[in-house]
Amino acid sequence: DPETASWVRSNQASLIIRRDPEAALAIARRNVELTDRLGDVFSRSLSLSNLAWAQLLVEENEAALESIEESERLYREAMGNGGEMEGWRGQLRARALNQVGRAEEAVEVAERAARVARERGMLWSYPVAMLTLARARAAAGVEGANEAFEEAERVARETGATTLLEDIRAEREQIESRPALPTRRD
Repeated sequence: DPETASWVRSNQASLIIRRDPEAALAIARRNVELTDRLGDVFSRSLSLSNLAWAQLLVEENEAALESIEESERLYREAMGNGGEMEGWRGQLRARALNQVGRAEEAVEVAERAARVARERGMLWSYPVAMLTLARARAAAGVEGANEAFEEAERVARETGATTLLEDIRAEREQIESRPALPTRRD
């Protein structure tokens, strides 16, 4: 069944993304090609989201932004709402915006992604969205990055997301080691 195969490929890319981002990117690109032929909007949206994730890891940031925006557009056109993955897609879009230098917009998108994930009880995407919000706030020089890191860490710990905890700690250390940026109060 081609639809099930596309979901399996999405999971394969997710499983190897940390170990070999280039291989994950190749799988994600192939999956997008195959889901194009399927015509299933959900599989296509998921494959584009996973492609954006892999593109971010290999620093294809403009391409990642295009992929995640297309994923969101497709899903919204089909369903009229963001669905259960709205927070996940939102945090990917915020990460891409941040990486292309649109930090203020990234803050807005990350705040929405975190709010949506929290309100819907999506604890699998909420701490990731909070980490993205912390990154965006730090990049934009606005207050609240530490609070976002703390919330991301708290929920990741409560849900047993050990790999995410490593990411949060590493990102926090990296940001804290940079010279202090002046912060704006918004």
